[in-house]
Amino acid sequence: MAIASLAIGITSIVFSCIPYVNILGVLGGVAGIILAVLSRKIPTTNSGIATAGLVCSIVAVALGTILFFACTVTMCVSEVGSLSNYRYYW
Repeated sequence: MAIASLAIGITSIVFSCIPYVNILGVLGGVAGIILAVLSRKIPTTNSGIATAGLVCSIVAVALGTILFFACTVTMCVSEVGSLSNYRYYW
């Protein structure tokens, strides 16, 4: 589970940086956090990998959330700005 959480955390960071796909990075990051926490509860020698997976997943969730809202706000503001260019003739 530790290696899976690390792999999911790394791919979630990549997905978090891609516009319109970053919500998948957030969802993958949440799955990576769950796997890392479950893996850390089992006493094995992979606790360092589980910690790295946890850190990567937390970074992916934070980055994906910030970029998702930044893209959403930017898109909404640009649409409102483009509406002011229309001329209505009655």
